[in-house]
Amino acid sequence: MRVGLSGRPAVPALGANDPQIQAAEDAAAILAAGETPVSVLPADKVYISTSLAPFAIIYSTVGTPLVSSGFLHGATPLLLSGVFDYTRQNGEDRITRQPEPGVQIAVVVFAYEGSQPGFFLVGVRCVKLKNASARLGE
Repeated sequence: MRVGLSGRPAVPALGANDPQIQAAEDAAAILAAGETPVSVLPADKVYISTSLAPFAIIYSTVGTPLVSSGFLHGATPLLLSGVFDYTRQNGEDRITRQPEPGVQIAVVVFAYEGSQPGFFLVGVRCVKLKNASARLGE
């Protein structure tokens, strides 16, 4: 058994992208099976600059946003074409990006096939924890 710094048993940490990876994999499979893009999006709008809720965006094969639950100042965030190029070649991409000062998001992008292929993104806003190391022992 591994022991952490506190003397307690060490627990493997989840990565920042783990929840997004699972959601994106599930949604990509549903879309590849022929479901409509709207059927896999969260029902609520997420205002990325203020919310910690996960959001999803579906992009066409050329990277045009089709539907979105995440908005930044009323618009769907765009991705650089390099993200789509990489995802096309590798099936997925995991990135952290800063669409504007003070807003950092962790996203997972999956390519999906089916009758209407495209890209499915799941993201969440990252929050820096102040004094995180001091809280490790709590």
